[in-house]
Amino acid sequence: MISYLRNVAGPLWSPVIFVGVSIAIAFIYLTSDGVSTVNEGNGKHKIPELIPWLLFAALSVIVFVLLKKHWESYAINMLQADRSDIIPQIMFLVRRLLAGQHPYAPITAWGYTLFPTYLPLQWLPYVFAEWLHIDYRIIPAAALWLVCLYFFIKNKTKDPIAFTAIWQLLVPVYPLTVWLVLVKKYDPYVYATTVEALIAAYYLFAATQLVESKKTLLALGIALCLFSRYSIVFWVPLCMLIMWSNGQKKNVFIVLVTIAAFFMACYWLPFLSKDPSIFIKGYQYHTVAALKEWTANSKYLNNGLGFTAWAYQYIGGSIEHRLSVYQNIHLIISIITIMVLALYYAKTKKKYTAQKFLLFSLKIYTCVFYAFIQIPYGYLYIVPVILSATLLMAPKNQGS
Repeated sequence: MISYLRNVAGPLWSPVIFVGVSIAIAFIYLTSDGVSTVNEGNGKHKIPELIPWLLFAALSVIVFVLLKKHWESYAINMLQADRSDIIPQIMFLVRRLLAGQHPYAPITAWGYTLFPTYLPLQWLPYVFAEWLHIDYRIIPAAALWLVCLYFFIKNKTKDPIAFTAIWQLLVPVYPLTVWLVLVKKYDPYVYATTVEALIAAYYLFAATQLVESKKTLLALGIALCLFSRYSIVFWVPLCMLIMWSNGQKKNVFIVLVTIAAFFMACYWLPFLSKDPSIFIKGYQYHTVAALKEWTANSKYLNNGLGFTAWAYQYIGGSIEHRLSVYQNIHLIISIITIMVLALYYAKTKKKYTAQKFLLFSLKIYTCVFYAFIQIPYGYLYIVPVILSATLLMAPKNQGS
């Protein structure tokens, strides 16, 4: 639905199908008994243990060959943002920081004024690219590949796989396969100018920890997500509530302390303390950018991934009014989704483990949040889609 079948039913009904399928996947996961990890079948018909590693290696090579080809098609220049200002904006932030300047000062180098919109962990990792004098795009690619490798190692069976359970060969490489399909399908400039793979790496890592039940790593994953893109800001209280109601008070404390530490060390002390208006100015600039897309009724509003086509067509009034109403709809639906999930958990608490419901709720909430985003750029959707990989993981601790 975000690659080869994008907009298959047109700009109005494609997002309905997309969201419907996403929610169905989440409910199938919640109501199933989980996947079997037993290798059934005749011992003479086993897939050699080396095969999964070879499959992962082959997919990795293909992904990076395609990425290299895309990167070579578009050279990045900090002073040129005619096709995209994503990486040039990151370069400004990084180089200002290393020069001892205030990173979040307005950028005026491209013929217009842009107030930096990125949260710290969306651009701070690129300091390593500047130090090492490498292409900035290597950072998100390396991050997502490492998380895909982590996912592979966690899900690869230790025993040879029976031909009757060949799906066990495919589950460990699912995130890598999703990434490959998107890299292959998208126009070259998308993966030459965007860095969403880093955000996908954060979210996939955090979701994996929900299955692994390692709360220290989960706390790290949530912090990485919160301070790179604030999408899950409404889901975090639900996560804390469910953990608390299951007697995991220590784990709630670990998560909250980690979030507070990241906030102080990565956001407040170095940036917000110097200019407390940074966040709100960045949020307001998102509206400015969205207004340009809505005024032009750009292709992104009608790409079949979000409900912007519905809003544009059926909300009356000026463009400014339509966008404002849609932003409020996004906020209200996100909050209602969390409330419904909380009520649903209260009624089914004895039926599902906290671990399973948290992953289910993250998938549902992320799907809804992205469906109503004000500019549904296609590259953003690698995040909610790649999260489905964790629904295929065998729970490590059913009692949590």
